[in-house]
Amino acid sequence: MADPYREPIEDSDLQLQEKIVGGGESRPVSRTKAMPEKSRERFDAEKDSTYAKLLQRMKGGAGTTSSAHTVARDARDAAAHPDVEQQVRHLLDLAMTKGVIHAVRTARHMSDYYIMDAVHDRLVSEELYKKLKSNNLI
Repeated sequence: MADPYREPIEDSDLQLQEKIVGGGESRPVSRTKAMPEKSRERFDAEKDSTYAKLLQRMKGGAGTTSSAHTVARDARDAAAHPDVEQQVRHLLDLAMTKGVIHAVRTARHMSDYYIMDAVHDRLVSEELYKKLKSNNLI
């Protein structure tokens, strides 16, 4: 009895040697890229320059560097808080005073992925974004 849910196998389906080795007709494989190399380089350069401009506009951006000592001290201060919520608030306060990049560097230095995720979630919230934008921090 034939199974109504299965497609019948034909003899041509079983001739795999011809299909694999090339006994049948072959089609040329297109090796073109989605974007030509020069266009890709120009696009990458434009993207990098846009990112650099954005970082320069931010307080604590590419033009200024947070010293490793300052980041370590701020990470120690944040970790001194007993509660995770207080640690996240401390890092958000850093973002409002010393800039977003310094706060992110400090969160990375703490090496606590839960805190980094919580800080990221708060930084991308609409309310905090508006505050950072109004203070010209982003």
